[in-house]
Amino acid sequence: MKNFIKLLIVALLMVFVCDASAQLRTLAIPAAKDTLTNTDTAEATLQAGGTAQSISFQISIEKLSGTAGGTARIYGSHDGVRYSLLSDSVYTITNTTGWQTAIPWIFAPAPVPYYKIIYLTSGSQSVVPRATAVIRK
Repeated sequence: MKNFIKLLIVALLMVFVCDASAQLRTLAIPAAKDTLTNTDTAEATLQAGGTAQSISFQISIEKLSGTAGGTARIYGSHDGVRYSLLSDSVYTITNTTGWQTAIPWIFAPAPVPYYKIIYLTSGSQSVVPRATAVIRK
């Protein structure tokens, strides 16, 4: 619970980070659950708002214990209600020590205003999912 509160505070602070000269906006996307254990699912949603030249997503997984495994996929929506898979690219969660980070999805131009990353874990594990998005206007 403490990790969730810390993550929420960081996410709220990062929402207001903006580099006006480059027209970039970096957003933390909090997952619905702060820690995933064993076979579990969490969603992280983002409303990008307006049109964007490009949007990229970074996934970070912190392994706390066990044998980490699973996948993350990205979905998009025009209305924020009905989502469709945006990319055949699947990010695979592997059993590494500590952190693993990747930028598996970059869209130029940004195809939709709403995004959802779904984490599906498998195996015997405890991991913390995190995601950020960089939007170029």
